[in-house]
Amino acid sequence: MNVKLPNLFLGTFLGASLMLNAQEYEPLIVDSGFTADIVANGATTAMASTTDDVDGVDWCFMSTDFNPTGTANFDFALPADGLFNSEATPDISFQLADFASNNSLRLVSQGNSGTLTFTNDVQASKLFVVGTTGSGSGQFTTIITFTDASIQIFNGSLMPDWYSSNEQPIALSDFGRVNRSDDEIETDPTNGNPRLYQVQLDILPENYGKTIESIEIEKTTSSPGIINIMAISAELAPSCLPVTNLEASATANTAEISWDSPTTAPANGLDYYLTTDSTAPDETTEPTANLAATETSVSLADLTTGTTYYFWIRTNCGVDDLGAWELISFTPGQVSATYTEGDLPTEYDTPSASSVSSCPGLLTISVPEGYQIANVDVSYSMTANDAGWISDQASLLACNTTGQAESSLSGGSGFGGTYNYSRTGLDIADGATGDVEFALHAWKTYTTGDDGCTTVDNKVDNNTWTITVTYEATLSNPNYELEQLSVYPNPANNLVTVKAGEQITDITILNLLGQVVLNHKGNSLSEEVNISNLAQGNYILKTSTATGKQATTKLIKQ
Repeated sequence: MNVKLPNLFLGTFLGASLMLNAQEYEPLIVDSGFTADIVANGATTAMASTTDDVDGVDWCFMSTDFNPTGTANFDFALPADGLFNSEATPDISFQLADFASNNSLRLVSQGNSGTLTFTNDVQASKLFVVGTTGSGSGQFTTIITFTDASIQIFNGSLMPDWYSSNEQPIALSDFGRVNRSDDEIETDPTNGNPRLYQVQLDILPENYGKTIESIEIEKTTSSPGIINIMAISAELAPSCLPVTNLEASATANTAEISWDSPTTAPANGLDYYLTTDSTAPDETTEPTANLAATETSVSLADLTTGTTYYFWIRTNCGVDDLGAWELISFTPGQVSATYTEGDLPTEYDTPSASSVSSCPGLLTISVPEGYQIANVDVSYSMTANDAGWISDQASLLACNTTGQAESSLSGGSGFGGTYNYSRTGLDIADGATGDVEFALHAWKTYTTGDDGCTTVDNKVDNNTWTITVTYEATLSNPNYELEQLSVYPNPANNLVTVKAGEQITDITILNLLGQVVLNHKGNSLSEEVNISNLAQGNYILKTSTATGKQATTKLIKQ
C-alpha cells in the first residue's frame, strides 16, 4: 500500500505564489483528474509507493524523501513538496500533485483522455502544460472549457520523450528515476535526463476574461509513447482586457480600422497611435487620440498611397492600469485577391522561363479608376504528395493583361511535404489599369505516370495563392479645364512656369505614390516654381485657382 504523508503542497503553493510569481503566473492546483501515481516517495519501495510507471517498462520518478532502505539521500530527485521553477522560464513555478496520491494524467493509447479540474479560479492569457512521455514521444489535443461553457481547442501539441529531447522547452531535468520492480536508481547528469517539458498554449484574447473550468487532454497518436501530464501553470490575463479581432481595410488614401470590444469596458476608453515607423510604442508614448470605450472602429483620412502604416491600440483602465498595445499594419493603395476554387494542378514538363502550362490558375485584381499598378507581390504553397518531391516543383507568375511574366522559374528543395513561395516587387503588371488578370503556371518535372495536369504528385494548395498589388496615381494628359493652362519647360531642370487664364492660388507637386514633395502658393496668372531640389523623375503637377478649379499634368524633372 502507498505510504500517506502529510499534505504540504497547498500551503507551500500559497506562500510561493506571492513570492515567486509576483501575481503574473499562477500554478493551477489540480482537484481531480489525475489517474496514476508515478512518483515513488516515503520510506517504502517504489512498487508500494506508486500505482504505475512512466514508460510502460517499470521506470517511474522519485522524490527526495524516497527512502526504501532507510539510508537513502536523493538530493537530485523531484522536490518533496512538488514545487519548482521552470528551467526554461524561471518566473513560472509549477506545483506537482501530492506524491502519496495520483499525480499524473497517464494516457497510454490513442484516444485515451482525461479531464482536469482545479481548486483555484484563474483567468489566463497562456497555459503551460508540464509533462513527459516514456518510450517515445506523443501528440495530444487540449480542450479548455470556460465557466460560460465556451471552449478553445489546441490540436497537435507534442510531448517529447523523457530522454534527451529539446523539441519543447525543458521545465525540469536531471532528477533521476527508479525501477518499480527492484528499486534500482538510475541517473544521467551528463545529459540532464530524465526531463519534464512545458508546452505553451496561447489563449485567444477574446477568452482572457473567462474563468477556466476544466482542461481535457487526449492522446491523438498511435505511437508507443505514454503521455504523462503532471502540472499546469497559467500566465494570468491582464486586468485591463484588450480589444480583439483587429482588422483594417484601406482605399488609396483612407483606411477603416475595426475591432471587438473587451467584455469589461476600460474606464478611460481606448488609446490609439498611428505611425509610419515600425517601432513599437511603450508606456511613455503619447497616443494619437483617445476614443470612447464604446467605439469599435475609427476612420483614417489623408493617408499616403503606397506607404505602410502601423496602427496600435490599447485599452486604458487607468493611469496605472494600461492594456498592452495591439498592432495591425496596412498600406493604402494595396489590393489583394486569393484563389479559393480548389487545389491547382501541375503539368508534367521540363519548363523554361518562356514556358506556358495548359492548366494555369487565374486571378483578377480590380484597380480603382485613376490609378495604375506600381508593383506586384505573390505568395502560395505547393505540396508534394506520394512519390512527388518538392524539388520536382516549378512555377511562374504571368500577367495576361500586360503579356509580361517573371524572368525565371521558382522551385523548391527537399522531399515530400509543403514548400512556401513568396516574391515581392514584381514589375510584370506595371502601368496596368482596370481589371488585371494574372496566371500562375505550375509544373512537375517528375510523374508517377500521369503526364497531364493533375494534383497527384504535386499541387498548388487551395487558399494559399494570393496576389497583392500596390497601385499609384495614373499619369494623365494635361487637363485643360483651366483656360490657357500651360506648364513649361517640361521636362525642366530648375524652374518651371505655370500659366492659366485665371488667378493661380496653389501649385502642388506629388510623386508617383501621391506624396506631396513641393507646394507653392500663388496670386497671379503666371507662377514660377523652383524644382531644383527635386530628384530626377516623373511627377504630377496639380494647379488650383481662386475660383476652385483644378487641373493636373505630368511633369518630368531632368
